[in-house]
Parts: sequence; C-alpha cells; structure tokens
Amino acid sequence: MKPPVKNGKIKIDDAITYIAALVYPDTFKRGKRGPYDARKPVREMIRRAYNADVFGTDKIFDPVRLENAETFFTWASNKDEWKEALGPGKAPLPIRLQAHNAVQSQKAESPELFDMPQAYDELAVAYGECRKKLLDAMRRVHELEAENAKFQREKADISAKRAATGRLGKGTGKSG
Repeated sequence: MKPPVKNGKIKIDDAITYIAALVYPDTFKRGKRGPYDARKPVREMIRRAYNADVFGTDKIFDPVRLENAETFFTWASNKDEWKEALGPGKAPLPIRLQAHNAVQSQKAESPELFDMPQAYDELAVAYGECRKKLLDAMRRVHELEAENAKFQREKADISAKRAATGRLGKGTGKSG
C-alpha cells in the first residue's frame, strides 16, 4: 500500500485511512464496519493534534485539508501508539524519516524540524556551527559559575562580619 501523497501534500482523510490500514490491519479488514472502527482512533489522535496546535496555531481539524506530508508523517511516526507500524523501515512512508528529527511538543509549541545536511560539506559546516555554539554556551556557563562563586564569597563575608558585630539580622526586639 503506497501513501496517497501528491506534490508533497496529503489529504488528512487519506492519511487517516492509510494509517488505520497500517496500524490496525485486522480491524480494518473486518467486514463493513471494519474500516470505520479502525479509522476512528486515528481520526481522534489527529484531531487532538490539531487542537494542541501541533500543525500550526491557525489550523483547525478538517478531513479535506491538505497537509505537508513530511511534517505530518514525521509527527505520526513519533506517536508512541503508531511507532511500531510507522517507525523507520516498517511502512512505505513517502519520506525518508530521520531519527530524532522532530521534537514532540505540548499545546504551546509546534514540532521543530531541522534540515539534516545530506552532503559531507554541508554536514561539516553544520557540525562546526554546532560546536561553536556549544563552546560559547560552555564558556558562558563557566563565566556564570565564576560570577556565582564571587557572589557566594561576598555573601559569606557579609554574614561573617554581621556575626562578628552581633548583627545577624534577627531584629533587636523592643526596647523600652
């Protein structure tokens, strides 16, 4: 069974049927009501994704909507309930799925996809950029740790001075 993708887009209703046939094959093949029963949980999962703004904040669930096939199948193949049937190498998906290419998100976020470089030169440049960012972040962490240590020393010095003068900040009570 080939995925019903045209020009990089897939109609949501076709995607529901395709996923239901792969994830629930026994139910899908069972009698007149089989396809309906298999499609129902898939449709609900996709509807919840739209409600959680996984495909964008301006989108509402509509079975005739065309969705970007790569984004859709990346999201679908990362669903725990569907990983076994849609995982890499399991189903004839319309795209080359890459592990860890999508960051699953909660309601306020969308999956962030990054383009995996295909050529060695692109990969080397991307690696260099990531390494530079990592080193900058590590340098910043080191600076903040040093600054924090300085503030901790100052705090300890102030506490020691207050203890020596008997002013621990606990108040003096009422005199009178």
